Amino acid sequence: MPDKSKIAAASIALFDDEQILLVLRGRKPMAGLWSLPGGKLEVGESASEAAIREMHEETGLYVSNLVFVRQFIPFRQVGGEKIESGYCLDVFASSHFSGELQFGDDAEDARWVRRDELANLPLTPSAETIILQAHSLVFTQF
Repeated sequence: MPDKSKIAAASIALFDDEQILLVLRGRKPMAGLWSLPGGKLEVGESASEAAIREMHEETGLYVSNLVFVRQFIPFRQVGGEKIESGYCLDVFASSHFSGELQFGDDAEDARWVRRDELANLPLTPSAETIILQAHSLVFTQF
């Protein structure tokens, strides 16, 4: 059940074989952290429609065949304290896409990353856990 006190948002874990697409956030509070592409829903838009739109705006890629992964409330750590964001995020996953990768919108960069590279990147909290969940869904369903 969505948390009505939070802003609805969506993101996509997009895979190309064993690589995940990440974007470098350009705006606070998550500026400088690598994350899944995504953002808030527009009026009348479903979560999956928002995820597809945000993916295109941030990376130039078109995605299809989405699988729902999970819903969660993102958080950040400040001085050892976990602070929830104002968003309730629906996360989807796919390995179906077309187009040329280019970063845009609020992303400072976008790139394909191998699983063994995740530990070396400053990621948004929970990103690695969500990526692993998404990977297991995508590669068992497709």
